[in-house]
Amino acid sequence: MVSGTLALKNGYYYAVLSYQDAAGKRHQKWVSTGLPQKGNKRRAEQELIRIRSEFEIPRVAGELSSNMLFADYLDQWLEVVRARIKPATFGSYQGMVKSTIGPYFRKKELTLKELEARHIQQFYTEKLKTVTPNSVIHYHAVIYQALKYAMKTDMVPQNVAMKVDRPRKNSFQPTFLDAEQMQKLFEVVKGTRLELPVLVAAFYGLRRGEVLGLKWDAIDFNRGTLTIKRTVTEATIDGTMKIIEQDSAKTKSSLRTLPLVGSFRDYFQKVKEAQELNKKVCGNCYNYEYDGYVFVNELGERMRPNYLTEYFPKYIAKHGMPKMRFHDLRHPYVKHTTKKYNSEKSAVSSVKRCRKELKLLIKRAEVKEISEDEKSRYFELCKQIVKNGERLTLEEIEALSDSIAYGEGEVDLEAIKFIANEYAKAENLKPVLQLINTCIADHGENKKLEEARNIVLGLYKKQVIRTCLKQGFSVEETMARAGASENEVREIKRQYLNNNKQKEICPAKKAEVGR
Repeated sequence: MVSGTLALKNGYYYAVLSYQDAAGKRHQKWVSTGLPQKGNKRRAEQELIRIRSEFEIPRVAGELSSNMLFADYLDQWLEVVRARIKPATFGSYQGMVKSTIGPYFRKKELTLKELEARHIQQFYTEKLKTVTPNSVIHYHAVIYQALKYAMKTDMVPQNVAMKVDRPRKNSFQPTFLDAEQMQKLFEVVKGTRLELPVLVAAFYGLRRGEVLGLKWDAIDFNRGTLTIKRTVTEATIDGTMKIIEQDSAKTKSSLRTLPLVGSFRDYFQKVKEAQELNKKVCGNCYNYEYDGYVFVNELGERMRPNYLTEYFPKYIAKHGMPKMRFHDLRHPYVKHTTKKYNSEKSAVSSVKRCRKELKLLIKRAEVKEISEDEKSRYFELCKQIVKNGERLTLEEIEALSDSIAYGEGEVDLEAIKFIANEYAKAENLKPVLQLINTCIADHGENKKLEEARNIVLGLYKKQVIRTCLKQGFSVEETMARAGASENEVREIKRQYLNNNKQKEICPAKKAEVGR
């Protein structure tokens, strides 16, 4: 509430406004009317009314609003999500917002509520002239998540990013080495700092961060095991390159214990003995900050993630090896293990375990574009939860709906039917209609989508009928309100009886049931 009075200052009328900020602190603001004192009192009073009605209470720093520039909203949204996403992910988001997305939309001077799908589409079209489709897909992920938060907090009525056509992913084929080439690679890196990281990545299928995150406490020489439970990554945050250590793997499935085969046992033992010797030789010059890590140099300095990323391809190219990334070393390993992930045999029967995996996939979707296999997994886990007699949470239904909305290729009609049934349980079918409209925008009108729409409308009709019955409307009244036939109304009444739910029907109308 803004109150105000007139005051004189230097012979002129001023509107003195008084208001409370979001924190409850009182403030006063003087606004000049531009009217001199003599003969202008009535005009000044009218001007005071106008100034009071048009005055907007200044936002507290960090407070989000639909009236703020979209570029400013993105900056502040980053601070909101900072605490709940991984540092590396935050660094990636921040880099894209600061360098590309923010500057573009700041020039457009669009507010959050003014932003439309066409503005985002124009942004993608322009950027595709200079960057790859994969880069634009990453931009889309940031914009989509930012607008999703704005919609959930009622700043905007819808997520307009859902209406935008994303480019297709770049087709990327990693480099695979045959047995002869792999043997040559081992010979090329032998005796260098790259030797052990390459051997571990190639044999165990570890990621860069998992390799550099290895500590001696993860290697059990007595039991002969190697446990992956820690990562070391690199990211630019707030303009500074930072090394990020995490006592967690990239995904839940990445937390694993592997057998320590004889040759690696001996190799790691030699490395450990060499480290202990270096500590004695270097004395106070040794860096104990990274004590316990496997991959350190003679002075105890830990190997940087970007060293593997940048130096590995350059080094092997000098020795006549095919062009490849350090990450490509794990693909032959992954090739044989991904089948297990997608197999029906690996489907969990426990609702608790299903929900844990589903939660992991939902979090992954917040930070990157998920694969088609992961989208299918969404559906399988949701079906398993329902099969076990549980209802899906609103977050789980929304996640499944998002995965369908962004699916490429043919529309999964079975999934849409499933989503509709789950929303029907919550008596909220409007999101399903929005989903179908999004699919129509992406794929055009077709028989599948028309069938889906008819299914949803049928469920909506039943919903209206049930509501009418609960409120005690007659069959005729229910027919009129729901646009249903007499048989449809009486069938739902019979269902109530069969399910022992007669109490949901008004007692005065029970006599009509089943006639």
